[in-house]
Amino acid sequence: MREEHDARQAAEQAKSEMEAKNAQLEAARAQAESAREQAESANQAKSEFLANMSHEIRTPMNAILGSRNCCGPDGRLERTQLPYAISSSGARC
Repeated sequence: MREEHDARQAAEQAKSEMEAKNAQLEAARAQAESAREQAESANQAKSEFLANMSHEIRTPMNAILGSRNCCGPDGRLERTQLPYAISSSGARC
């Protein structure tokens, strides 16, 4: 009888420990899932930021390159060419 009682007690204790470990495992899984979602969100925000910044950099760069293409061989614009170069920046002259 005593052995049977001890065996039941050991089984109950093992079951209780297993349930506690399962709860810890579930909490860790939920935390990992939350971290994954945050990482994906941050990656998406980074991608959108880089796309926008790329556009913001390209736009004035096109104006600079377009103005440079309008310059003569010495790289200078005459005063009469300046308004045209500014208004047509980004287009081939």
